[in-house]
Amino acid sequence: MKNYETPEEEDLEKMKLLKEQLNKEVGNIIRALRKVADITQDELAHQLKISERYLVKIENGDATMNYQTYFLIRNYFGKEIFEKEMNHIDEEFLKLIKQQNEDL
Repeated sequence: MKNYETPEEEDLEKMKLLKEQLNKEVGNIIRALRKVADITQDELAHQLKISERYLVKIENGDATMNYQTYFLIRNYFGKEIFEKEMNHIDEEFLKLIKQQNEDL
């Protein structure tokens, strides 16, 4: 177990780990939906009007998408399908997106 100088430092580390976990889960869901839809990353990025590089980062869990991208992806795959897949992590992920947007 790592020793932290302050409780805030420990909280920041926990948030970082949660963010990484959520990003990976979301990326896996988006990748799975894309593969079921039988489209490439390039095709999906083009349809969403985002860069393929950004989509790759999202799918790999290396980026937290903003609200706009979240809703673009949700609407592309269908609200019901996307929300069903995201149900177990949706609330925590939306909090993470909100926090990230506030940090900008």
